[in-house]
Parts: sequence; C-alpha cells; structure tokens
Amino acid sequence: MSKAAVFLAWGNPDRIRSGERQGHPFEAWIYTTTRTIVLPDYYYAPGLYFRGGVWRHHHHFYNFGLYSYPFDPYPYVVADEVPYKIAYFEGERCTGWEYLR
Repeated sequence: MSKAAVFLAWGNPDRIRSGERQGHPFEAWIYTTTRTIVLPDYYYAPGLYFRGGVWRHHHHFYNFGLYSYPFDPYPYVVADEVPYKIAYFEGERCTGWEYLR
C-alpha cells in the first residue's frame, strides 16, 4: 500500500515519527484519540494534566443540607490524548500497521 492509499483510508496523521530499524529508515504515522479518565478523590496521576502530574486530596466532608459525603460528589475528569492506530512505512510503501487498545 502506498502513502497516498493510507492517507485516503485513514486521513491525515496526528503525529509522524521517523527512525531506523535494522539499518533501514522508516516512518510511522500515529493517529490519536482522546481518552477520558474519572479520578478518585485522592490520587497522584503522573503524566496527566499537561504531562506534569496532579495531586488532589480532601480532608473534610461535603455537606449538602441533610446529607454529608466523605467523598467528592463532583468527580475530577481528565482527558488524555493516546495513540490508537499506527501505520509504518519504508520509503513510499506501507510495511505494516497496528491497532492499539
């Protein structure tokens, strides 16, 4: 398959990486998607939130009228960009592809 055929099938890649494998130059077209993660009240998430890391912890109860909650009733939602498919090229020819979970 040519690069033009992959472009027609999958569209424009989000990232392009190049390197060398067994003495042959190659190019990888990486397609990404957004994954949503709901984090608990106490966590450390390395790599999330602008790739730095986030700490979050509460030491108190949340009071809503007659009800008290020992947790945050409003979860902290983080969106993270992850690759989901990759096409590999040597020259103008596609030599392989993979779908990631």
